[in-house]
Amino acid sequence: MSAAATSSSVSGLTCAVTGSSGFVGRRLVEMLVERGARRVVAVDVRPPVTSADASLNALTPEQEKRVEYATGAAGDISDLESVLKAFAGADCVFHIAAAVGPFPKHELFHRVNVVGTQNVVEACRALKIRKLVAASTPSIFFDGGDISGKAPKQLRILKPGEFLAAYAETKAVAERLVREANRPPELYTVNIAPHQVYGGAFPPSSSVAAAGDWS
Repeated sequence: MSAAATSSSVSGLTCAVTGSSGFVGRRLVEMLVERGARRVVAVDVRPPVTSADASLNALTPEQEKRVEYATGAAGDISDLESVLKAFAGADCVFHIAAAVGPFPKHELFHRVNVVGTQNVVEACRALKIRKLVAASTPSIFFDGGDISGKAPKQLRILKPGEFLAAYAETKAVAERLVREANRPPELYTVNIAPHQVYGGAFPPSSSVAAAGDWS
């Protein structure tokens, strides 16, 4: 795909990104601005990464003006009213926020991954946002056996009791919510499932663990 075709897909649009203070979410915010989005709403309970954080931000101060922040309580996806306010005026939503890792309690996994995704879907419907891209995970297919070389159609989402961790179990529920919400032309939805993600400015794992809220 050419650079022009890539940029035109979001050029002039208002996009909302949940999980915008995370590694993937922040880079997505940057890429949307770089590719011509008119406005990007960065949604996260954590403080924003701004142009002051030079090592973590590729945006110029001028580009940063196109980013609006809904953080703290305003960025809490487990609260529907907060999500509705953050998404107001958006043309499309990128839902990246999730509780991850082995540390959080099950209640937090459910609140963020399940309730949060329910609220994202409901807000898209209520606000007539027609495009939703959600980050899922290959963990929803993994039962400990060998899945190497298998195509997506050869894999199935595990059933309750088969999951190896609460993260995968709650993300499987989230995946189904997004699939079931796909009702073109009113709402187009798609799940993507990145695996190990790394790159420039990726923080050490010890820093990630220290910064997380595992309550």
